[in-house]
Order: sequence, then structure tokens, then C-alpha cells
Amino acid sequence: IKRNSDKYMEFEKEYQKGKLIRRKEYENNQLTRTQFLNQTEGILTSKKYDNQGMLSREFSHQDGLKHGEWIWYNSAGHKTKKEVYESGFIITEGNYSNNKKEGYWNSYNPDKHYQTATLYKNDQVVKQSTFKKTSLISYYTNLENTFLFNTDKEIILVYMDSTFSEKDQSIWVKNKLNSLF
Repeated sequence: IKRNSDKYMEFEKEYQKGKLIRRKEYENNQLTRTQFLNQTEGILTSKKYDNQGMLSREFSHQDGLKHGEWIWYNSAGHKTKKEVYESGFIITEGNYSNNKKEGYWNSYNPDKHYQTATLYKNDQVVKQSTFKKTSLISYYTNLENTFLFNTDKEIILVYMDSTFSEKDQSIWVKNKLNSLF
């Protein structure tokens, strides 16, 4: 293990057979980041820490692209957000509340161009929708509803509050479309 420092940071590096496999960064003697390189798979895994030394984010890269799980944590150490990547493409994204899946979690399949949107409440599936991914150009969301639009100004997916009547939905969507384009 070799330890270096510059004006602001101190680094601890570990080598194996002449290649860097692990690195730690410190600022004011406080650990701020660790990195580990899996030489067999070529995956660089990183962990970032906040000013209190608590884990704030975990993420990884392969061949310079986002790869694997990216997880964010709050100051209490609870997961707040997760994204999963494969060779730079996002595969899954969603949020947590009290370490439980909450709200919409979206899953993408770059090969088949499908998306699955799953609504979670307290880690339980409430509903799930799948649609063919088209040329998405915009979306609008408020506290209860999300509308996704394609390049032809067509709605391709609506997460709608069930208290809206179909007539209200139609009028609201038409007005929103006109204001967006």
C-alpha cells in the first residue's frame, strides 16, 4: 500500500502485480471515496462518503461506461434511489422511502424497446404497465399524474390519478398538449 498526498487530498493505493486494484481518498483525514478494480471483468466499483463518513453513493463503471447498480443513500444510511446500468444503458430506475421501493420504478430493455412502469407503495406492487418505447420527446408531471409524449405529439403513457373522470382527463390532456407544443 502506497500513500500519497497533494494540497487537498490524501490517497492510499494498493497494487497487485504492478496494477492498481484499490484506491482510497481522504480529505482532512476523513474517508471520501473508495475504488476497487475487478481486473477479470474490468469493472471499477466506487463508494462515496459524506462529511460524516456515511456512505452516500455506490456506483460502478465498465470500459468507461456506467455499469451495474448505482445506489444513493441519505444521511441515516437508508437507500433513496437506485439505477441499474448495462454498458451505459439504463435498465432500471426508482426511488426508496425508508429503504422500501416507493413510487414508479421504470425498467427498460434497449434491445426490445419496451418499458415496464411498476408503481410501488411501501415495497408492494400496486400496478404495472408495459408499453412500446417510441421517440419520447417530453413529459409532464404534477403531484398525481405523469404524461409521456412522442414526436407525433401523441400520448404514449399516462399515469393518471383515478379520481379524474375520463372527460376531465381528455380535456386536461388536450390543453396540456396544446401548451407543450
